[in-house]
This record gives sequence, structure tokens and C-alpha cells, in this order.
Amino acid sequence: MKLPHLISIFALSLVIAGGVFVFLAPAQPAMQVMVVEDDCDLHVADCHARYQEGRQSVSFALLPRQIPLMKELAMQASLQGFIGIRNVQVVVEGTNMFMGYQFVQMGQDASGLWSGKLVLPVCTLETMSWQARVEITTADGAYQASFPFVTSRR
Repeated sequence: MKLPHLISIFALSLVIAGGVFVFLAPAQPAMQVMVVEDDCDLHVADCHARYQEGRQSVSFALLPRQIPLMKELAMQASLQGFIGIRNVQVVVEGTNMFMGYQFVQMGQDASGLWSGKLVLPVCTLETMSWQARVEITTADGAYQASFPFVTSRR
């Protein structure tokens, strides 16, 4: 068989394999957005979010409460009403200036509390606005709650 024919057969095989993969790949569940309580201030206390159409809720904390920059920061999440939790991650991003994305894979301890650690970078702005988006993947769907917070270089 000639080389051009082999290349054509190989290219056609790749197209067919790609189509089969896309057709048979499991669909990602739609992300259900949870509503964060209005009085959320992570500097003062844990913040809470609830899924309006179900029993699911999240309590989220950043420790220490003053939320330092360039020092280890602990994240804690308490999850209620979720069935078959497969994954919990937090995505932190700046909202008033792009600072990249920081992904924190949360782990569960014996008491059921989910936790992780990260270090927030210093920004050129005196005051930086952030959001910590808790993303929860379960057997029956995916949920997210976005918790706002502010840091200062002072």
C-alpha cells in the first residue's frame, strides 16, 4: 500500500475514534449554584450557602480570620445533605485583578470536615477582592458556592 493511502486511512481512523469518544463520553452534570447568605464575612465567622431546591448546605471558613498574605491559610468546609460526595475542591481567584487561579483539593477528616491549605499571593493593589468557589461533585450532580473575601497589604 502506498504512503498517501496509509496516511488517509490513519486520518480517517482518528476522526472515527474521536467521534466515538465524544458520543460515548459521559456527560458532565450541570453545576448547581448555591446561594450565599448576605452577611458573609470570612474575617468574622464561617459563611454559609444553601441550595434552594434541596437540603444541601455548606459552611466555609478561612483560618486565621485575618486572612494573611504569603502565609499558609487553612480552608475548612462542612457539608450537609450531599449524597455520595466524590470530590471537593476550592478555586480561589481575584475579582478586582486577575491573579490566576489557585486550586485546592480538599480532603475529609474522621469527623467529616473537609479541609485544605493554600498561600495567597501579594498583589500590587493595597486591597484585593477574592472569591473562594467551593465545588462539590456528588453521585447525583455538581454544586458550587462562591464566598467573597478581601485582603489588605497593611
